[in-house]
Amino acid sequence: MFKLIWNLLALLGLVIVAGIVALGVQQGSSIMNLKNFDPKSVEVYSEMAKTLIETGNAAEATVWKVPVQDGLSWEDVEDTMRFVANEHNIKNVGELPLYKEVEAISGEPYRFIKIFMFCNAMTAARMIDYSDAFSAYLPCRVTLLEDTSGK
Repeated sequence: MFKLIWNLLALLGLVIVAGIVALGVQQGSSIMNLKNFDPKSVEVYSEMAKTLIETGNAAEATVWKVPVQDGLSWEDVEDTMRFVANEHNIKNVGELPLYKEVEAISGEPYRFIKIFMFCNAMTAARMIDYSDAFSAYLPCRVTLLEDTSGK
């Protein structure tokens, strides 16, 4: 009986090792693609994964938040964003004052939320040449918003 159990466990071990080897061979080329990633990609993706695990929110994991300096008005920040975009040859291709739309529909005041759409045509073309899927991220969006604590 002992020999039968021993042989079954050995067979199970062999099947597991064979499965791992097969998976390694099958996924080897995908794993080798990692060497072509930007050197900082591991850091970026690790931070994204950490945020996803902490919050359970995929959108939260894919955005950067930068607080606005105290004392600046919405207009100051908007002007600065437009100026910096222009300095870097990035066109402001649209603005959506979302808070105004929400107020118009609901009849209630709503916190400040304005979405800016910026685009550099050549950068966009490079992104799409790499993968058509990047078109879903264009134009690049920057949102100026008042958070739920009023900042």
